[in-house]
Amino acid sequence: MKVRPPRMSCTTCGIEKPIEQFPKRGRTCKACVAEYHLRWRTVPANGERMAAKNREYQAANPTRHVDAWRHRVYGLTRESFLGMCAAQGDLCAICAGPFDGTPQVDHDHATGEVRGILCGRCNRGIGYFGDTPDLLRTAADYIDSHNRKRLHSA
Repeated sequence: MKVRPPRMSCTTCGIEKPIEQFPKRGRTCKACVAEYHLRWRTVPANGERMAAKNREYQAANPTRHVDAWRHRVYGLTRESFLGMCAAQGDLCAICAGPFDGTPQVDHDHATGEVRGILCGRCNRGIGYFGDTPDLLRTAADYIDSHNRKRLHSA
């Protein structure tokens, strides 16, 4: 294994700098690399080319980004997520209705434990109530009392 010297000269700016200012592999200092990337991104043709490549990649891999995010955040592979959906009959765990768009992973914010798969409305609803069962019960009681008043006055 090669031992790197304590200082190196950058091949771009020519300045001798401490080894910590260089990437693990390469002879161009981090500042020059950052400057190059900044200049590269400001050229309109480069941005358009990268946007086209990104669109092409997304079209070829439509679920890869969200699958990776779901795995990173919740520890769910695509297969386990689809299995959970299938186990619920591809219906929301709260309202038993079909998913309105992408099924949402419901999880306990305190522990991170996945509770089930919900439709977007139900997931947002319990989120607005701060995942607080007492507050949800109070809201249900409020609606029930209003409905009873309406029925008795009719």
